[in-house]
Amino acid sequence: MTKLETSMHEHVAGRTLTHFPNDTPTAEIYTKAIEYRFNAQGFRCDNDCDRLDPHTANMYLGCSNTMGIGVNLHETWCQHVNDRVGGTMLNMGQAGGAAETCYRLAAHWIPIVRPRAVYMLSPPATRREFWTSDDRVDIMGPRSTIPKHMVAETEIQINRERLVNAINFLCMTHSIPFNYVYFQPMFREWGMKMHDLARDGSHPGPNTHKAIAQHF
Repeated sequence: MTKLETSMHEHVAGRTLTHFPNDTPTAEIYTKAIEYRFNAQGFRCDNDCDRLDPHTANMYLGCSNTMGIGVNLHETWCQHVNDRVGGTMLNMGQAGGAAETCYRLAAHWIPIVRPRAVYMLSPPATRREFWTSDDRVDIMGPRSTIPKHMVAETEIQINRERLVNAINFLCMTHSIPFNYVYFQPMFREWGMKMHDLARDGSHPGPNTHKAIAQHF
């Protein structure tokens, strides 16, 4: 059964990989050496969540664009922001994750880590995380997954906003600054095209990560 604090990548906790789902050798569009290093909790970072001193780390929430599929950890927007603000970088990005995923991880880990600040890049708003009757997490999306339910743009945006507001409330409760960027307006600003692509040919590349970081 899934626990509220569980990373979607718990199965690779403590491991270092050269490839990851969505970034397999067959998906490569160019050759590049990449390390995916996962901490003891299954997050792509070099520090264990339960070993950080309070107010020393910055927490980063989001989906695979935050985790950094197809790029090295030092090339992610998280690391660029962290280099600017200082402190320890705690990347909690979840490949395939939704805004609900960000909320449940934040709700558990913010009181434990007590970060200096929280930064969130929105996952796709059409993606939703649900709990099944056997107490496991299931990710659904895009819109066609649930015909006639939760597919209207108004519903999608209300859900996104309420989850962002909920995470902001968690941060306010603990006197932690919260910084949020909605990916879609930024993507439209770029003409619906990324500056470059990651090794897997679909996720943001190093230059795109730099551009994302500038929005924080």
